Amino acid sequence: MLSQDLDRYVELQRASGLQFRTQRGLLRRFVAFAEVAGDTVVRTDRALEWAALAPSLGHRRTRLGIVRRFALAMRLEDPRYEVPAADALGAWRFERQTPYIYTCDEISGLIRAATMMGPPGSIRPLTYATLFGLLVATGLRVSEALALRIGDVTRDGLVIRESKFRKSRLVPLHPTARRAIDAYLAARMKLGTANEALFLSDTGKAPAYPTVVAIFLNLARKIGLRDASHDKGPRLHDFRHTFAVRSLERCGADRREVSRHMLALSTYMGHVDARNTYWYLQATPALMMQIAEAGRLCTIQVQHDSACFTSQHVPAGSPAPGTRRQPAYLRGLCLQLSASVALCGGPAEDSTQLDRDRATGRGSHPEVPRTPGNGTGKRGQNPKRPSGGHPLLLPLPRIPIAVLPRPGPADPCNPN
Repeated sequence: MLSQDLDRYVELQRASGLQFRTQRGLLRRFVAFAEVAGDTVVRTDRALEWAALAPSLGHRRTRLGIVRRFALAMRLEDPRYEVPAADALGAWRFERQTPYIYTCDEISGLIRAATMMGPPGSIRPLTYATLFGLLVATGLRVSEALALRIGDVTRDGLVIRESKFRKSRLVPLHPTARRAIDAYLAARMKLGTANEALFLSDTGKAPAYPTVVAIFLNLARKIGLRDASHDKGPRLHDFRHTFAVRSLERCGADRREVSRHMLALSTYMGHVDARNTYWYLQATPALMMQIAEAGRLCTIQVQHDSACFTSQHVPAGSPAPGTRRQPAYLRGLCLQLSASVALCGGPAEDSTQLDRDRATGRGSHPEVPRTPGNGTGKRGQNPKRPSGGHPLLLPLPRIPIAVLPRPGPADPCNPN
């Protein structure tokens, strides 16, 4: 009974456009667990018992939520289904796990460790070394890379077919990434298998997602990236975060270049909405310096524009230019810049300091840059920065942050 209901529920979810792979796998495990106990419908105590078998509280809540949604759908047809309370394992609160941004040495270490895997003479080491390098160089989702077929490797790049939200796209490749794929294809073609999957394991089949994650975790522990004593640490999905952040760093402090390429990066990464791309951005020292420099240059331009506006619009008998209020859009932009610098950890400027700079003539021309530490706080302190701020870099409306999706090389440390 439960198995038949699950099959109909999965079919309904897929008909609505969802792939429903992870949820289906978890629900099948729950149904098998419940049927062993003799259940024909979902029971609250059985759902809680099964969810409690997960290793962490977050996984337990995820399990319970999936079973609960299944029970809610089936209860419309069969009132015997019991629906567990949503907070049976505590109130659910989403917490974004801070992404890990890999360095070039760490990426190179992972790829080298993959090439030394066994068994000797098999394609398995080359498969995982190429797979990890491709994830870093393109920012693909792991599921997208594993779903690639030989025919998806074209002269123009990789064709990603019906990935998340059933969207397809073309992902151009950097020449070094293309050479790595060609070298892997040359070795793969010698296997003589009829399987059309691009990446193959030593069994002649495409590796499963859980297998790839397990191998990554094993290699990460072996080279010291993760602690074997707990499950916290760098993840395979962090390759995608690293691609987005490192690409953004290459744009420098040019706000116009950054703004132009926002849509391009979103398309390259397969996002339906450009706002989803911001999820992958994370503060790094290089980005902090670039944002601070962009804010400094923009503040100088705002002060210059304000001085020009005042000199052109002050009627006879009005107060001196240095005491006239700025137009509304300039005042708002100054406040945005102050908030941007506060987000980066620098001193926040207020209108009093800006007025003092105008009165002394500082900051009106690029030749007279501001020196750091002249804000309302001391050097290295920021009284206006909110406590407990999230590390995710969120853009202010007039100061967007984006990136041209320049496909990285197969070896990110070697741009040639």
